[in-house]
Amino acid sequence: MKDFNFNSLHNAVEPLLIVKTNGDGGFLHLRVQGGNLPQTIGYIREKWTHFDTSHPFEYSFLDQRFNEQYKADEVQYKLLSGLSYICIFISLLGLLGLSAFSATQRTKEIGVRKVLGATISNIIFMLSKDVLLLVIVAAILVAPVSYWVMNGWMSNFAYRTELNYLFFIFVTVMALGFVFLTVAFHSMKTARTNPTESLRTE
Repeated sequence: MKDFNFNSLHNAVEPLLIVKTNGDGGFLHLRVQGGNLPQTIGYIREKWTHFDTSHPFEYSFLDQRFNEQYKADEVQYKLLSGLSYICIFISLLGLLGLSAFSATQRTKEIGVRKVLGATISNIIFMLSKDVLLLVIVAAILVAPVSYWVMNGWMSNFAYRTELNYLFFIFVTVMALGFVFLTVAFHSMKTARTNPTESLRTE
């Protein structure tokens, strides 16, 4: 038969010798359909006890045993995913606070700019460009570290795909979009304020 991976994907395909023996012990492997599984298992149990009364009928599913090989990876995935969601949530809260503080501090400047003819889009871009620049700098600094960490994790597998640099560009663009929307959310209110009210602000 063709080579197949009988271990987890952390290991390469190794030599395997399959021997048919007449000795006691071993396992009986059956391919069953999952349509009516309880009835199928009951039928197999009945046949087993009919031919072999000295050994109890015990069974397991190969897919479950196969998935047990990746429990550590699944736990790691859940932990990292949860940590990522928490970090994103805290970052968005910080961005909301920063954008609100920046808009409040520059209220008079926004009023003057509106009197001189600045549009709402110009004001939103003015308030968000500094934060967007920080995101770009952070992406440039973090991308090599992320590539190194992800490449190191993937080296645990015998067969793996190569990382595409477009993935990091896509994530950076998504981060810029989230940052812009978050900053624009607070900047919109200040940008729409009547210039006379903005100039009165202490």
